[in-house]
Amino acid sequence: MRNCVYNLMCVILMALPTFAHANEVALSSKSGDLQISGTLLDFDGRYYSIESEYGNVILDGSLFECSGSGCSGSFRKSETLKIASLASLNSILMPALIENFARLSAGTTEVDDIEVGVAFTIMRGDRQLRIELIETSENGAVESLIAHQIDLALISRDLTEAEKQQHLKSASGSIWPAPSSEIIALDAYVAVSSPLYEKNTLKLSDLQSVDHVSLYTPQNTKVFGSIRVDGAILHDDFDDVLQAVDQQKNSIGILPFSKIRDTKMLRLDAPCGTMPPITHRSIKSRDYIWTTPFFLHASSLQRGPQAEEFINYLSSISAQRVIQRAGFVDLSPEVIPLSAQGQRLAFAVQNGDSAQLGELQQTVRILNGASRLTTTLVFDDGLKNLATRAQSELSHLNRFLGQDRNGFQEVLVVSFAEKSQKEQMSELLKLVSREIGKGLTNSFGSIKSIETHNFANVLPLHCSDAISNAPRIEIWVR
Repeated sequence: MRNCVYNLMCVILMALPTFAHANEVALSSKSGDLQISGTLLDFDGRYYSIESEYGNVILDGSLFECSGSGCSGSFRKSETLKIASLASLNSILMPALIENFARLSAGTTEVDDIEVGVAFTIMRGDRQLRIELIETSENGAVESLIAHQIDLALISRDLTEAEKQQHLKSASGSIWPAPSSEIIALDAYVAVSSPLYEKNTLKLSDLQSVDHVSLYTPQNTKVFGSIRVDGAILHDDFDDVLQAVDQQKNSIGILPFSKIRDTKMLRLDAPCGTMPPITHRSIKSRDYIWTTPFFLHASSLQRGPQAEEFINYLSSISAQRVIQRAGFVDLSPEVIPLSAQGQRLAFAVQNGDSAQLGELQQTVRILNGASRLTTTLVFDDGLKNLATRAQSELSHLNRFLGQDRNGFQEVLVVSFAEKSQKEQMSELLKLVSREIGKGLTNSFGSIKSIETHNFANVLPLHCSDAISNAPRIEIWVR
């Protein structure tokens, strides 16, 4: 028996129910080279489940024309999408995204409180999409995702290897796509103080000895990557941190960039001078390294076309604008001219030996006339395959480069790493350039060439002993 037809767009469905008075359909591929007839078992708005001469199959309706009594009126008009997320995201970001999606799709929105959160119902004509925002912890969201109790988990961490294996195992045998993950927004942890605090900067070493300040953090006593602060007063709620900082002139808090409100953000000092300023751009480019990505983990549950439309919207340019207006950091690439890299060049000249200065000259010669994009891939977990964040960054990069209005003609894929990592970085450079090339296929952009350059770490972003300069790949354009 033929188990799969038409470019693997159908799969065997072994346990579908049958109906005594089910409708007959005939599906003809739009290319005209395939026709399948049978009894319609189910249709979710896109996928047809059919009992045919080839067995029970599922076909992608976007590739076929349907005729027969089962075709009309078979669209599912009401869908539900369940999203487990953190309270900090459910209060501002997700409602803003849902409202914007409804407006763009000419829909109206109703909001209802539910036992575990809040529900938004988007109505477009006789169709409606109910989005339930379920407030939970990160671990609770992952547990619900693996148990197939929700469609999406929006949290600030990737799945562990054990969780990924559980997720894949729970999805094995599913007729729907494998579980997936992407990043839709960024945040960062920053130091803040009362507006009355007399200083505008904070030395990293001060965090290790907090006798002269009170430190508040909603996380734990390990902040900014590797610095442990044993004297910290911990708060679970961001508002408590804001209140504590506001009430004490000499107190310092650690807060997400999206939550700083009217506090004064402190620029960090390293032994050799002030580190890169904390801005949307420096967070996006990872020049400020204590960033927090928000992962959207999708289950393998069947979802209708309205739900899939909303999920696709979350990574769109329109959604990225909403993310930035809500106080978070978007992933859309921005251009950083070479002239804006002055502080970085100063670090390199100040700390480089004669050999490094020679390599620096060569690097600057190659990059002269080019501009850096904020798209930056940092390999702080080892030189492995592209992680979820890197894949999401490249997806937004390809959309940006594919827009004809940019006028860029050359892409320079540039790595900075220790000499001992040169061979591994070379393989990653090839992988990234291939991904960019594939993404530009059939685009309307003006890119004519993609070059790769494997440099030593001659352009560090900072000079603090407390921070490691992890291997990185940057994207430059000319």
